[in-house]
Amino acid sequence: MELVEVLQPRRFDACPICGDPAATEAEHVPPGSIGGKVMTWTCKRCNNNFGSKVEVDLLDWYEGAVTTWFASETVRGKRKTGRLLVRRTDNDEFVLLPAGKSDEIYAEILAAGDVEMQYDVPEHKRWSIALLKCVYLALCIKFDVIQGPRADQVRADLLAARDAPSRADVTPSEIARRLHVLRGFGPEPLTSAPVVTAVVHGPEGPLEGVLLAGRLFVSWSPVSEDQAATPGEIGRRVMTMRVGTPMSGVVTAVTPKPRTSTG
Repeated sequence: MELVEVLQPRRFDACPICGDPAATEAEHVPPGSIGGKVMTWTCKRCNNNFGSKVEVDLLDWYEGAVTTWFASETVRGKRKTGRLLVRRTDNDEFVLLPAGKSDEIYAEILAAGDVEMQYDVPEHKRWSIALLKCVYLALCIKFDVIQGPRADQVRADLLAARDAPSRADVTPSEIARRLHVLRGFGPEPLTSAPVVTAVVHGPEGPLEGVLLAGRLFVSWSPVSEDQAATPGEIGRRVMTMRVGTPMSGVVTAVTPKPRTSTG
């Protein structure tokens, strides 16, 4: 990867997403939860609604997290655990790491050995729109608010997500579905700058795009239809598992298996 230009924060006369003249809200690109910094300013509605409707899924996808419910014969009913980071050992066993506080009741549930786990995974239709927003804002920061039919469609897709009644009602974006995404898993980011234009030199030629938080590269050019991500299984999933001996200590680094370029 060749790093080209570190982008600097830029303010526009109006919200670059919807055109509202009251662009008073500091906008992190990418979201601050994955290492972004304030790079521009948007209106309050764009700033708040994307965070609750699509950027939650982006963080879960980025961290490899799921929301889970556990049930066993030792405790009546199922209990929601919140977010768990999912990792695998060299023996292809699951390791579940609590992300935040954990109730003591979970230890009692897991002590049964045989446990049912229900879980929700981050939905591609939402986290890809969150990435589309990041790439669009990066383009605006570099070139000014972009114009043309494709830019109009990007804004229409973003506003449709922003104005959806709920997270479940967010509709997929064809442009977001065809984003070419590369995810780095090194121990350190490639750069500390939040947004850098970059070129990836590969066997099929150079790919121009933007590097976000030193770990996420998204190309300006879409992938072909046969490379585009297809919607995976959605909804709550259920699995039964045998729980081994709990581990405790400090996790200094976790390197999950790399994902494919389209997530």
